[in-house]
Amino acid sequence: MSTTPSPADVSDDATLVRAVSIARRYMRATLSADAADDIAQDVALDVLMRMRRGKWHVTPQTLAPHVKRIARQRAVDLLRRSKSRAKRNAEHGREISEGTHAWMRPDLAAEQLHLEKLHETMLDELPKASRLVYIMVRQDGSTYDAVAEALGISVSAVSRSVVRAQRLLREGLALHEINAPRSRKRSK
Repeated sequence: MSTTPSPADVSDDATLVRAVSIARRYMRATLSADAADDIAQDVALDVLMRMRRGKWHVTPQTLAPHVKRIARQRAVDLLRRSKSRAKRNAEHGREISEGTHAWMRPDLAAEQLHLEKLHETMLDELPKASRLVYIMVRQDGSTYDAVAEALGISVSAVSRSVVRAQRLLREGLALHEINAPRSRKRSK
């Protein structure tokens, strides 16, 4: 038993084929061929669903603008998803590259907490002037010039205070049997 398609079905099929062709050509101008084909398929499904629900009332003359609008919306959604995916991938890559975090291992968390408390204690033991300059330069990221201007001292005094604080902190770490890395001297 063969069924002959009704004129409406033939018209719907032709409209669907034309919609896919319009969407593919329109998207290939701005996207890769694969992305354009994916969007053309999405447009075809969208148009087909609208036809079956009886909500597709487009004449052949107005088909192209409607298809282009649907394709443009799909392209914008694709680009947004791509940006979001790229952002998540970058964040994941950054987390992976940073290695094992303290929250991943309780023993590291305890060690990190101990080191933070030790750092605070050692900072408190520094002479007041050296501590202030060290915190401004090393923790707050201020420049030597900005610290010198803010405190009304010379840049060389700032440098001496930072060097003194670093030396005292290194000596304090040595007392706790922690070896601090030595800074490399720059060759001239």
